[in-house]
Amino acid sequence: MTDALTITCVSKAFPGVQALDGVSLAVRRGEIHAIVGENGAGKSTLMKILAGALVPDAGEVLVHGERLSAFTPEISRAHGIAIIFQEFNLVPHLSVAENISLGREPATGGWLRRTEERRRARDLLALLETSIRPRTPVRRLSVAKQQLVEIAKALSLDASFLIMDEPASALSIAEREHLFALIGKLRERGITIVYVSHHLEEVFRLADQVTVLKDGRLVRTMPVAETDRESLVTLMVGRKLAQVFPPKASHVGDEALGVRSLRSGSEVRDVSFTLRRGEITGLYGLVGAGRTELAKALFGARPHRGEVALFGRRVSFRRPSAAVKRGVALLTEDRKKEGLVMGLSVRENVALPSLDRRASFGVVQRAREREAVAGLVERLSIRTPTTENAVLALSGGNQQKVVIGKWLLAEPSVLICDEPTRGVDVGAKSEIYSHLRDLAEQGLAILMISSELPEVLGMSDRVLVMREGQIVAELGSREATEEAVMRAALSGKAAESQEEIAEEAPERWGRGLLSWLGALRGRRPNATAIAVTALFALLLAGVVSSPDFLGAYNLTSILRDAVALGLVAIGQAMVMIAGGVDLSVGSTITLTTILSAGLMAGSDGMILPAAAGALLVALVVGTLNGIAVVWLRVAPFIATLSVMSITRGIVLLITHGTIGSIGKGFRSLSRGSVGPLPSALFIIVGVFVLAWAVMNRTRYGRHLFALGGNREVARLAGVRVRTLEFSSYLVSGGCAALAGLYLTSRMGAGDPSVGPGFELNSIIAVLIGGIPFGGGRGNVVGVIAGVLLLAVLGNLLNLWNLSSWYHQIARALVLLVAIALFKKED
Repeated sequence: MTDALTITCVSKAFPGVQALDGVSLAVRRGEIHAIVGENGAGKSTLMKILAGALVPDAGEVLVHGERLSAFTPEISRAHGIAIIFQEFNLVPHLSVAENISLGREPATGGWLRRTEERRRARDLLALLETSIRPRTPVRRLSVAKQQLVEIAKALSLDASFLIMDEPASALSIAEREHLFALIGKLRERGITIVYVSHHLEEVFRLADQVTVLKDGRLVRTMPVAETDRESLVTLMVGRKLAQVFPPKASHVGDEALGVRSLRSGSEVRDVSFTLRRGEITGLYGLVGAGRTELAKALFGARPHRGEVALFGRRVSFRRPSAAVKRGVALLTEDRKKEGLVMGLSVRENVALPSLDRRASFGVVQRAREREAVAGLVERLSIRTPTTENAVLALSGGNQQKVVIGKWLLAEPSVLICDEPTRGVDVGAKSEIYSHLRDLAEQGLAILMISSELPEVLGMSDRVLVMREGQIVAELGSREATEEAVMRAALSGKAAESQEEIAEEAPERWGRGLLSWLGALRGRRPNATAIAVTALFALLLAGVVSSPDFLGAYNLTSILRDAVALGLVAIGQAMVMIAGGVDLSVGSTITLTTILSAGLMAGSDGMILPAAAGALLVALVVGTLNGIAVVWLRVAPFIATLSVMSITRGIVLLITHGTIGSIGKGFRSLSRGSVGPLPSALFIIVGVFVLAWAVMNRTRYGRHLFALGGNREVARLAGVRVRTLEFSSYLVSGGCAALAGLYLTSRMGAGDPSVGPGFELNSIIAVLIGGIPFGGGRGNVVGVIAGVLLLAVLGNLLNLWNLSSWYHQIARALVLLVAIALFKKED
């Protein structure tokens, strides 16, 4: 059997850490090769190098005998390497088909061939024997089905070499069995698989060869058949571990926490149980049973009803701070999102929940804090160069210990642990088990939630089984067997999951009349549905309140106002979809009107030079924004605010009032008509149709959505993210310059006061359209509704003879409502 992959003396260092140190190994064609090691051993770093996400400091990689000339995602894919990361590389608001083809979309001249794209996705999904629909948004799928989408994405690359990084870590037992069967089929097709896992039972079940890494170095590569679990663990941690699970409780004390008839939403229904001092109570249930929701309700992080008693006294935790104050702590399921502040140091994270204990009159006593944290770091064996080291730089196992440490420093009496060992290696698991048992022996009452049944059985003095939001069984340590627990967890008919229901929904809501009608039928309202409903309400208010509202002159005025704002909003939408924002659009408009009017000087013969001047303004402003945001990495808000100030300053240097004039021919651009219809109608329809086509039917638009949805996913898919981000500011500058030309035509001269206000109005229109700060989703149809809503609102305020102050108040209220309704999180 020949080598599919040869790695020779690969090294990689990060500041203060040697992640890989001269690692060499060979993977044979058609085998499953497992890579194991403690957290921080270098496994993920090596996998990212193979995927082209990182560049090694030294060494070389050969794939099927051919040396990788460079380390980029494109080159790795060209050599048949595909990787499935532990944290999926999917853009949540794109569909299954769009994710599978991202970076390699079938297109002609940049225009997508969507039918072919869906057909390819359907064929790949059929190979995996799944019923997932190509049009389904990925965010609506369960974790297991997202895993299948990742595999389909890898197969779409015609990959001969598949890297799987902890692929089963978030799957249920049944889902893991399906995954393992699928891996067997992939192997039968001749695909070489590198399998990274902390679960050694998976290694012994699947792999032919196993490589052990420790502290960035290769320890040994051997056939799986020639080793056993104990020997492998010894190689990984550098020592023999005692028994995996510590002895059960020697003494159980009085009741610490009593729960009676607890309810929280539809996920927790009439739950009652007790926790006792000195006891570890395990809680097991299948995915969707309501375990995490129960934990958060107990901690005051979810609204709930029912009775909770702490040491015999009834308590009411309406917020986490109340729970912490009374000695209840929650070790959350997701340490990165909910357990740690990744930008802070180890010391700051550990001390965070208990700052009041080491503060006088609100001032933290840093010496006491450092001493307390240092002692706890030593007690938990947290591997960090210093307590001032950023927690982001630690391995997963050490991060998990920091989460445990921060609650130990708060000295709780009840500790709720939700998946306390998720994503950590066997050595760290053993240490965490010992720490939890020590805490119980010291008198803590511990509720340990885990999706790993052997962990629940090995650690628990008593086991609670949860199903469909209720506690359905309570088993003592002797009664709690795998068979008994699973029988209780599986009995009854599970409710249809939210993901399965959502999968039946249309590909993207907010793209037409059907979705709007769906919202009216009781589904969750989306941005477009709300915007269109509000627009109709304003139109009705106009018809009822003013006889002039439906007059030809008034409707034409609304359209003319909408053209300029529509042009600016389209450019702003491009930037915001990509995850940025452009505050320089107003000053770009102003500079364009001044320059174009000055060049025309009353003559239609100078229209082309004026248009060239506007193009130059757009190019300069867009380039300045792009350089600041993309290459200098200045936050978009600050960068474009600075460019706005520069541009506005140039305008003030040029003039202090209106300037120049234009000819009658150019005025017809805004004031003319085609038959009975105003030219403004054709301009705004043409602009929005073109924008809709670009955003929904071109590769460029797809990549903008991917960039805003997940920048790293887009980069690893081969999208040139920096060039794309830069281009969005050029487009925004160009749209603002076109709006400036239109306003010059409408006013007949250049006016330095015309631009201010378009920054805020364009952002409001985009937010109304469902494109949030942070980007990644939304649609042009919604932006159309937002533009028309603002135009009609301004027109009505004028018809009602209200002052400009009311205009500002109305815009501010619309902005607040838009941000509240259409925030980034679903």
